[in-house]
Amino acid sequence: MIRIVSLVILFFLSTFIKVSAQSVSPENNTADHTVAIQIPEVSLVNVTGNSVLQLSLVGPVEAGRPILNQVSDSSFWLNYSFIKGSSSRPSTNIYVRIADGSVPPGTLLSVSAKPYAGNGNGSLGIPSGNVTLTNIEQKLVQDIESSYTGVGVGNGHQMVYSLKVNQSQYQQLDFQSSQQVRLVYTISD
Repeated sequence: MIRIVSLVILFFLSTFIKVSAQSVSPENNTADHTVAIQIPEVSLVNVTGNSVLQLSLVGPVEAGRPILNQVSDSSFWLNYSFIKGSSSRPSTNIYVRIADGSVPPGTLLSVSAKPYAGNGNGSLGIPSGNVTLTNIEQKLVQDIESSYTGVGVGNGHQMVYSLKVNQSQYQQLDFQSSQQVRLVYTISD
Protein backbone atom coordinates (compact mmCIF):
# COMPACT_ATOMS: atom_id res chain seq x y z
CA MET A 1 0.00 0.00 0.00
CA ILE A 2 2.82 2.39 0.78
CA ARG A 3 4.32 1.53 -2.54
CA ILE A 4 1.10 2.38 -4.40
CA VAL A 5 0.73 5.66 -2.52
CA SER A 6 4.37 6.52 -3.33
CA LEU A 7 3.81 5.75 -7.01
CA VAL A 8 0.67 7.88 -7.08
CA ILE A 9 2.50 10.78 -5.40
CA LEU A 10 5.43 10.34 -7.76
CA PHE A 11 3.10 10.27 -10.79
CA PHE A 12 1.25 13.34 -9.50
CA LEU A 13 4.48 15.30 -8.91
CA SER A 14 5.94 14.41 -12.31
CA THR A 15 2.70 15.44 -14.05
CA PHE A 16 2.59 18.73 -12.12
CA ILE A 17 6.22 19.52 -12.97
CA LYS A 18 5.59 18.78 -16.68
CA VAL A 19 2.50 20.96 -16.77
CA SER A 20 4.29 23.79 -14.97
CA ALA A 21 7.28 23.56 -17.27
CA GLN A 22 5.09 23.61 -20.36
CA SER A 23 3.15 26.74 -19.30
CA VAL A 24 6.35 28.88 -19.02
CA SER A 25 7.91 29.43 -22.42
CA PRO A 26 11.01 31.47 -23.34
CA GLU A 27 8.74 33.94 -25.13
CA ASN A 28 7.03 34.92 -21.91
CA ASN A 29 9.96 35.35 -19.54
CA THR A 30 11.62 38.39 -21.25
CA ALA A 31 10.46 41.78 -22.44
CA ASP A 32 12.16 44.63 -24.24
CA HIS A 33 11.62 48.18 -25.42
CA THR A 34 13.66 50.97 -27.00
CA VAL A 35 15.09 53.90 -25.04
CA ALA A 36 15.84 56.99 -27.14
CA ILE A 37 18.79 58.97 -25.74
CA GLN A 38 19.33 62.49 -26.98
CA ILE A 39 22.16 64.90 -26.11
CA PRO A 40 21.34 68.57 -26.79
CA GLU A 41 23.44 70.89 -28.89
CA VAL A 42 24.84 73.51 -26.49
CA SER A 43 26.81 76.64 -27.39
CA LEU A 44 26.56 79.44 -24.77
CA VAL A 45 28.88 82.26 -23.73
CA ASN A 46 28.64 84.93 -21.03
CA VAL A 47 30.84 87.68 -19.58
CA THR A 48 30.55 88.08 -15.81
CA GLY A 49 31.71 91.11 -13.84
CA ASN A 50 30.73 94.74 -13.36
CA SER A 51 28.25 96.05 -15.90
CA VAL A 52 30.64 98.74 -17.20
CA LEU A 53 34.41 98.56 -17.33
CA GLN A 54 36.08 101.91 -16.70
CA LEU A 55 39.63 102.34 -18.06
CA SER A 56 41.06 105.83 -17.56
CA LEU A 57 44.56 106.89 -18.50
CA VAL A 58 46.17 109.04 -15.82
CA GLY A 59 47.62 112.46 -16.58
CA PRO A 60 51.10 113.48 -15.41
CA VAL A 61 51.67 115.42 -12.21
CA GLU A 62 54.77 117.17 -13.49
CA ALA A 63 55.22 119.24 -16.64
CA GLY A 64 57.22 117.52 -19.34
CA ARG A 65 56.02 114.00 -18.47
CA PRO A 66 53.63 111.87 -20.62
CA ILE A 67 50.30 110.50 -19.47
CA LEU A 68 50.48 107.09 -17.80
CA ASN A 69 51.19 104.63 -20.60
CA GLN A 70 48.83 101.80 -19.59
CA VAL A 71 45.94 100.87 -17.28
CA SER A 72 44.49 97.39 -16.80
CA ASP A 73 41.45 95.69 -15.28
CA SER A 74 40.95 91.99 -14.56
CA SER A 75 37.53 91.98 -12.88
CA PHE A 76 35.66 90.19 -15.70
CA TRP A 77 35.37 86.44 -16.33
CA LEU A 78 34.42 84.53 -19.48
CA ASN A 79 31.96 81.66 -18.84
CA TYR A 80 30.81 79.14 -21.46
CA SER A 81 29.06 75.81 -21.99
CA PHE A 82 29.58 73.72 -25.13
CA ILE A 83 28.69 70.21 -26.33
CA LYS A 84 30.57 69.07 -29.42
CA GLY A 85 29.24 67.22 -32.45
CA SER A 86 31.93 64.64 -33.27
CA SER A 87 31.58 64.95 -37.04
CA SER A 88 29.93 68.36 -37.47
CA ARG A 89 31.53 70.45 -34.67
CA PRO A 90 34.37 68.67 -32.90
CA SER A 91 35.47 71.91 -31.21
CA THR A 92 34.68 75.61 -31.05
CA ASN A 93 36.32 78.96 -30.32
CA ILE A 94 35.35 82.24 -28.68
CA TYR A 95 35.84 85.44 -30.65
CA VAL A 96 35.69 89.08 -29.59
CA ARG A 97 35.17 92.32 -31.53
CA ILE A 98 34.10 95.92 -31.05
CA ALA A 99 30.42 96.09 -32.05
CA ASP A 100 29.75 99.79 -31.36
CA GLY A 101 32.03 102.77 -31.01
CA SER A 102 35.75 102.99 -31.63
CA VAL A 103 38.87 103.25 -29.54
CA PRO A 104 40.01 106.89 -29.25
CA PRO A 105 42.86 107.84 -31.61
CA GLY A 106 46.29 107.41 -30.08
CA THR A 107 45.20 104.50 -27.86
CA LEU A 108 45.02 100.71 -28.10
CA LEU A 109 42.46 98.59 -26.27
CA SER A 110 43.31 94.92 -25.81
CA VAL A 111 42.04 91.87 -23.95
CA SER A 112 43.60 88.54 -23.05
CA ALA A 113 42.14 85.48 -21.37
CA LYS A 114 44.02 83.72 -18.59
CA PRO A 115 44.11 79.90 -18.38
CA TYR A 116 40.94 78.26 -17.06
CA ALA A 117 40.20 78.32 -13.31
CA GLY A 118 37.10 77.25 -11.39
CA ASN A 119 34.55 74.51 -10.85
CA GLY A 120 33.82 73.44 -14.42
CA ASN A 121 34.53 70.18 -16.22
CA GLY A 122 35.39 68.79 -19.63
CA SER A 123 37.87 69.76 -22.32
CA LEU A 124 38.12 73.50 -21.67
CA GLY A 125 39.60 75.99 -24.11
CA ILE A 126 43.08 77.41 -24.47
CA PRO A 127 43.70 81.19 -24.42
CA SER A 128 44.86 82.56 -27.78
CA GLY A 129 46.99 85.37 -26.34
CA ASN A 130 46.63 89.15 -26.26
CA VAL A 131 44.10 90.55 -28.75
CA THR A 132 44.14 94.22 -29.83
CA LEU A 133 40.44 95.01 -30.26
CA THR A 134 38.97 96.20 -33.55
CA ASN A 135 35.64 95.74 -35.32
CA ILE A 136 36.89 92.46 -36.81
CA GLU A 137 36.34 89.23 -34.83
CA GLN A 138 39.52 87.83 -33.32
CA LYS A 139 40.02 84.52 -31.55
CA LEU A 140 40.30 84.85 -27.76
CA VAL A 141 39.87 81.20 -26.61
CA GLN A 142 40.35 78.20 -28.88
CA ASP A 143 39.95 74.40 -29.04
CA ILE A 144 36.94 74.16 -26.71
CA GLU A 145 35.41 70.68 -26.69
CA SER A 146 32.48 69.40 -24.58
CA SER A 147 32.83 71.36 -21.35
CA TYR A 148 31.42 73.96 -18.99
CA THR A 149 33.32 76.57 -16.98
CA GLY A 150 31.11 77.06 -13.96
CA VAL A 151 29.15 80.26 -13.40
CA GLY A 152 30.27 83.71 -12.31
CA VAL A 153 33.41 85.41 -11.11
CA GLY A 154 36.12 82.88 -10.24
CA ASN A 155 34.98 80.41 -12.91
CA GLY A 156 36.14 80.27 -16.52
CA HIS A 157 38.82 82.47 -18.01
CA GLN A 158 39.70 85.65 -16.17
CA MET A 159 40.04 88.43 -18.72
CA VAL A 160 42.60 91.22 -18.57
CA TYR A 161 41.65 94.42 -20.38
CA SER A 162 44.38 96.97 -21.10
CA LEU A 163 44.20 100.48 -22.45
CA LYS A 164 47.52 101.93 -23.47
CA VAL A 165 48.92 104.85 -25.38
CA ASN A 166 50.03 104.05 -28.90
CA GLN A 167 53.37 105.84 -28.73
CA SER A 168 53.62 106.21 -32.51
CA GLN A 169 50.30 108.13 -32.49
CA TYR A 170 50.76 110.17 -29.29
CA GLN A 171 50.01 113.38 -31.23
CA GLN A 172 46.45 112.08 -31.92
CA LEU A 173 45.44 111.93 -28.24
CA ASP A 174 42.41 114.18 -27.62
CA PHE A 175 40.61 114.37 -24.27
CA GLN A 176 37.34 115.13 -26.12
CA SER A 177 37.52 111.78 -27.92
CA SER A 178 36.87 109.81 -24.73
CA GLN A 179 34.02 107.38 -25.38
CA GLN A 180 32.50 103.96 -24.74
CA VAL A 181 32.81 100.87 -26.90
CA ARG A 182 30.58 97.80 -26.80
CA LEU A 183 32.32 94.44 -27.11
CA VAL A 184 30.66 91.29 -28.43
CA TYR A 185 31.83 87.77 -27.59
CA THR A 186 30.79 84.97 -29.97
CA ILE A 187 31.15 81.22 -29.51
CA SER A 188 31.47 79.76 -33.00
CA ASP A 189 33.42 77.35 -35.18
